[in-house]
Parts: sequence; C-alpha cells; structure tokens
Amino acid sequence: MSHSPAFSKTYVLYDYSHACAQLIKQFKFNRQLCIGDYFAHQLYGLYRLIKENGNYDAIIPLPLSRARIKERGYNQAHELLRIIAKNTNTVIDTQSVRRIKATKSLSPLNLEQRKKEIKGAFSVQAMSYKKVLLVDDVMTTGSSLNELAKTLTKVGVESCDVLILARA
Repeated sequence: MSHSPAFSKTYVLYDYSHACAQLIKQFKFNRQLCIGDYFAHQLYGLYRLIKENGNYDAIIPLPLSRARIKERGYNQAHELLRIIAKNTNTVIDTQSVRRIKATKSLSPLNLEQRKKEIKGAFSVQAMSYKKVLLVDDVMTTGSSLNELAKTLTKVGVESCDVLILARA
C-alpha cells in the first residue's frame, strides 16, 4: 500500500506459499472444513498471544457477498473464528457489517484495480465498539481489509487491527 492503511497492526500466521497455499485453497474453495478446523485452532493460539496486549471490543470477520456465500457454502473468515468463539467471551460480530457490493474476484487484479473494485463494498450499522480485530484468511494487498477498516472508522471505531491466516 502506498499510503498508511486504516488499520493499525497486522498479525499473520503463515506465508501464503507452497503447501500452506494449497491447504488454504482446499479449505476455501473445496469445502475442506477439517482443514479450516486445523487453521482455526492455530489462529486461536495466535489470538491468545495477541490478547496479552489488550482486549478487543469485538472481532469482525471480513464479510462476503450473498452470491459468494452461496457459491462457497460458508464464509471462510467466519469459520476460522469457531475456536476463538468457543473458548473466549470476545464478541464475534457477524451482523453489524455487510458486504453490499458483490465484487469480482480480486486475485487477478493489481493494487489500483483492487482498490477501485472494493470501494464502497461494505455497509456498517452504528456500533459502540472502539477497538476491533478484523479477520480474513489471506491478505495480498490489504485492499479489502483497508476498505472495511475505513468504513468502520466512519461509524466511530477508533482502532482496527487485522488477524490473518496468511500473507501473500
């Protein structure tokens, strides 16, 4: 990103390469939820370390459009939060943020194309959260998470951090 992102910190488990990339693709596109369960346990381990630096008012998985959920059968970012939800009292908010723009796949696009495509993709209800943790599976340019963080700051969220499974 050529400018500072709207989020503060990024926590990453893996590099998106080799076997890790293949496993994430199996989980994301081929409904291999057992792989997602393994990754959810790993994310929970990282989240426990992150929490030592302070709590979040809520965790928000990057929302998918209805069409994408219908295509995949689930939101992989939400699936990655199952173990955190089970083992903590942190709010996992899947209701306050919606994806209102069904974007085309961002993977073949360059940074500028991604920013243009994702702009205005999210709608946020008023919320009382001040510090949130955004979660997604893979970050490439950070455009989607940045757009979500910008949208959240418009409704009063003061700080957004990001937790991702892998960085491409």
